[in-house]
Amino acid sequence: MKTDMTRKIRKMSWLKERLSRAVRYGLFYSGVWTLGIFVTLLWHSRAMIEQSIASLNMRAKESFEKDLIIRQWSLLHGGVYVPVTPETPPNPYLAQLPNRDIETTSGQKLTLINPGYMTRQLHELGKKRFGSKSHMASLNPINPKNSPDEWERGALLAFQNGAAEVGEVAAMGGVPCFRFMRPLATEKRCLFCHEKDGHRPGEMRCGISVAIPISYYWEEMGNHIVSVYMGYGAIWVMGLFGIALGTRKLSAYIGHIRKTEETLRDGEEKYRTMMESIGDLVYICSDDFRIKYVNPAMAAKMGRCDINARCHEAIYHLKAPCSWCAFDRLKQGEQVVYV
Repeated sequence: MKTDMTRKIRKMSWLKERLSRAVRYGLFYSGVWTLGIFVTLLWHSRAMIEQSIASLNMRAKESFEKDLIIRQWSLLHGGVYVPVTPETPPNPYLAQLPNRDIETTSGQKLTLINPGYMTRQLHELGKKRFGSKSHMASLNPINPKNSPDEWERGALLAFQNGAAEVGEVAAMGGVPCFRFMRPLATEKRCLFCHEKDGHRPGEMRCGISVAIPISYYWEEMGNHIVSVYMGYGAIWVMGLFGIALGTRKLSAYIGHIRKTEETLRDGEEKYRTMMESIGDLVYICSDDFRIKYVNPAMAAKMGRCDINARCHEAIYHLKAPCSWCAFDRLKQGEQVVYV
């Protein structure tokens, strides 16, 4: 009765240990998997944001290069004459030029549009059509419309300290934008209008800034991020399912091993009980004739229990194996009976 109760307690302890070990493995690998998914998702999200900013930066540079080419074309021709209209009145900052305003043979009045005036008008048209805002700004503007805002002032000061360009996400009028600015160097043709201002060729006179609202890009990226999150969520769930399945198989495998161990332990216990209950003299030896087990009857006969002693020395007091020893025949599978 006591033996049966001991077995039941041992079995319950084994089942508890089996469940605890399997759960620990499952929780550990689930945590590692979740952490890996989380870190990868953060990296992917950051990469998407950086890619979006890189796209905005590229678009801003393209806008700047377009403005620069138009300015170069206007400088190449020394400006262009256009009809005087309410939208294009004569430039008061070119009043010192004797040929600012001319009249055609048909009587149509024309006014000179210099590169700065042309650039400003193109920026106004681009703002209405494309949503992006370009602005020519200077720390010492002739036209107040070219006065810099706080961000442009910081960029112009950075150019004086050697910066080649400035680009970052910053607010403009409370609207999040990607803002970009590069300096413009004074060219020899610029002195046609600005020689009186003391400018010299090669010096940084002003810069062109580009502001692109990022709401559309953020909305598009947000939709993409939702899709990415859903994909990662599906992968995460499938991974947890695989871990749960693996944990179940591991639990079954551990159970099989434990069951085998229990069977062997019970067999050993039964064998030991049988050996200790019989009155015959029983001892077990290893390959090198060393005693590994003696039953109580044998121990009583010997008067002692010399475990690991050589059998021929402990039992028969011989220095060499017994001449009648059948150990080698038993190892070959032969059955030996002593009468």
